[in-house]
Amino acid sequence: MKVRIIYENTEGKWFASSPELIRWSAGADTFAEIKKLAHEGARFVLERDDLEITEVFADSIISK
Repeated sequence: MKVRIIYENTEGKWFASSPELIRWSAGADTFAEIKKLAHEGARFVLERDDLEITEVFADSIISK
């Protein structure tokens, strides 16, 4: 299953969300921390380990 994780840095804090994970989001102080939480969260919410995760930064979406 394909999952997109969208990362955003706001005022020095990192946030993640995903269109495929309804009502799910995460926040952390560092990118390393949010990336770990996002990958773990996606697997937990979907109860699957066979995910194909694509990572996108909100800045790249907004600027297009």
